[in-house]
Amino acid sequence: MEEKLKGKLYKEVLIVIGLLLTIEILLGIFFTEKFGFVMSKMLYFIGDSFGWWINLLAVFSVILGMVLIIFKWGDVKIGGIDAKPDFTTWQWYSISICGGIGCGLLYWAMGEPLYHFMQPPAAIHALPGSRDAAIFAVSQAMFHWSFVQYFIYSIPA
Repeated sequence: MEEKLKGKLYKEVLIVIGLLLTIEILLGIFFTEKFGFVMSKMLYFIGDSFGWWINLLAVFSVILGMVLIIFKWGDVKIGGIDAKPDFTTWQWYSISICGGIGCGLLYWAMGEPLYHFMQPPAAIHALPGSRDAAIFAVSQAMFHWSFVQYFIYSIPA
């Protein structure tokens, strides 16, 4: 009989993360306005300060993904030469596309462009609802919901 390996549960990490998540949820429930304000400030700070870095990493992910596809490094079998995958190629395509469509079409692919159109970041100096905001919104949607996301997902996988 094949022996299955079980993962180890690090209780210390689980307790710390659980407490932090509970605190965040409680802050969101009881101090909704202040918590939302702080989270928005943090989000815009990260976008304004590190947006260029995030975009650069996305470009490098596409380049690295293309290198792995074209050259032999993409042919490395994890688990050894005789390893058999748990899923067929067709199943992997199905999982990836359905997961992307499930997340994207049901919420973000529609919500993200509308959000950026009505609340463009301050760094682009566009008025909400303007032509510049619309161009930014569509470009962000194309960036986030095109082949780039699949490269970003595939590299760690």
